[in-house]
Amino acid sequence: MARSSAKAAIATLLTVISFFLPGGLTHHRSPTTYIVGNEFGWDLSIPADTWASDKTFYGGDILVFRYDYQLDNMLVVNQTGYETCIPNEGYIEYNTGEDMIQIAYGGNYFIGTATPGDCWGGMKLAINALAPDNKD
Repeated sequence: MARSSAKAAIATLLTVISFFLPGGLTHHRSPTTYIVGNEFGWDLSIPADTWASDKTFYGGDILVFRYDYQLDNMLVVNQTGYETCIPNEGYIEYNTGEDMIQIAYGGNYFIGTATPGDCWGGMKLAINALAPDNKD
């Protein structure tokens, strides 16, 4: 009986200690911050969907949109607004020139601009946020 109590105590102690070790029992990925368009920012230099094509986005990741607020803006629209470059009813406008969106798991994000020519020129982005993975 004493032997099984000692084993249980050791197992409990090891479990508690593991929570204080780096990563604990699980090792979760930290959110990644992306500057949309990299050094070019949110403009026509690089189509946003091309910029995003080699990236995987996860819930919790942060998208940063940098642009000249006097010339451009950024809109979160629905899929129809994205496809037609016409802002839908209920769109959300950002216009500070340094806007951030933290994306949620399972969220489909359709982002464009109010200037139809710029939108058709590539200033639009469609992404889906996957479940956060357990890797760094």
